[in-house]
Amino acid sequence: YGIYHNFMTGAIGGSILLPGVYKWDNFVHIATSITLKGGAGDQFLFIVAEYLTIVASMRIFLVADGSNGAPQAQNIVWRISEYLVLGASAHLEGTFLANNYVTFGDQSTLNGRVLSQGAITMSKNTVVAPSPSPADCIPQCTAPPPSPPPPSPPP
Repeated sequence: YGIYHNFMTGAIGGSILLPGVYKWDNFVHIATSITLKGGAGDQFLFIVAEYLTIVASMRIFLVADGSNGAPQAQNIVWRISEYLVLGASAHLEGTFLANNYVTFGDQSTLNGRVLSQGAITMSKNTVVAPSPSPADCIPQCTAPPPSPPPPSPPP
């Protein structure tokens, strides 16, 4: 995995991003769609020291770099020190953690999760929690042992 500091000075629209840790000392602005390219098990961590703004109709695309599948939303984390503002009809992938507040524009969508220490404002939005990976399920997602058979009635 790569470590990228102040990649594109925070104006990352139109970029193809590979697995790794991306850290910005200031804000990040996404004006055009971005692509996260990697495998199904690859991790992406985005650390934003200030705020993240995403323009209306922008999308995050997940693209496979080989035969093992595309990146998964549950392996993408955005840590935002201040706030997240998402424009109308945009689409995000991953878990977004914002300290102050989150505002979703009308009809924007998220495949992931959003958490904030402040308010989360939504209007006609769709949020779908990603499926857990098999590694996340052990032992929580395993089936419980079968119940013993009921006792036989007395003769």
